[in-house]
Amino acid sequence: QRAVAALLELFGDEGPLKQAAMHFRWNFAEQEAFLKHEFGVATGLEGPALERAMKRFAGSLPVLGVSPEISQGVEASYWRFIRALDEHLAAGHAFLLGDAPCAGDFGLIGPLYAHLLRDPVPGFLLRTRFPRVAQYVERVMGADQVYQRPAVNGAGWLPDDAIPSTLIPLVAQALEEHWPVLQSTLHAVVQRTRAPGADLTKELPRAVGSGEFVIGGCTGRRAFFAFDAWKLQRLVDKLDATSRAWLGSVFGPRGSELAALDMRSHICLEKRPGPNRASTIYVVPSNSSASNTVQNRGGVHPGKTLVEQSKL
Repeated sequence: QRAVAALLELFGDEGPLKQAAMHFRWNFAEQEAFLKHEFGVATGLEGPALERAMKRFAGSLPVLGVSPEISQGVEASYWRFIRALDEHLAAGHAFLLGDAPCAGDFGLIGPLYAHLLRDPVPGFLLRTRFPRVAQYVERVMGADQVYQRPAVNGAGWLPDDAIPSTLIPLVAQALEEHWPVLQSTLHAVVQRTRAPGADLTKELPRAVGSGEFVIGGCTGRRAFFAFDAWKLQRLVDKLDATSRAWLGSVFGPRGSELAALDMRSHICLEKRPGPNRASTIYVVPSNSSASNTVQNRGGVHPGKTLVEQSKL
């Protein structure tokens, strides 16, 4: 359960759901008056200064992989996820893992509430097409006046570390669309840190590389971020033998690749306090520098360093 919660948290925080949030916020003219008002209230800016601030935010879309060429794919990915989440809720689950929220719920709620429910265009679509999901978003935010949380006497996540069958499509989509991006991100981090002359006393840059990715059947380009690699490390740290076996048996090659990843044997990342504009991600000495075995998309390759792998 903790592994699934971490995987869906990462999908919401840094994955395709974040791309959908940015697409719906900035690519619809009907949003303009709302955004000017909200940004003006939040920043105290007005006039040309407000316009410049909004332009900076909108200018980040290509870096995140949100471009006109793949807008159809972003929307297809989003509605696929929402339909699967709706079916999960229709089965009687108040949250992802039962009657109490988990890290996955809170990861999803960032884009689902702040962008996709509050903003007028995606909010109207979500409330009218999938009211059950809209109510779930309000429930996680503590604003659902209908839901009565069960008493604390044992109510919470499903017993025996069980994963609801209705979560399988959500996890499958996360592995299909986000796992390849995380692999490319990790590979970019390793290339940078193993390059000749790399200064590992300095923090990694926010963007460590860029490359192609696929979302909703469309191919685009995006940056790869050091923060995402650190979040992947947090996910891998939660994978015990049982969860690794489950991933491999249920989700085929992609599940097996994630299950086989022993990230800290090759690179260890640490997040330190610092300004928001910096990555605040540092490389620290690995717990085990003896092993050169590397997991990549093709499997396990003994005797090769991470830099020698072109597709980690």
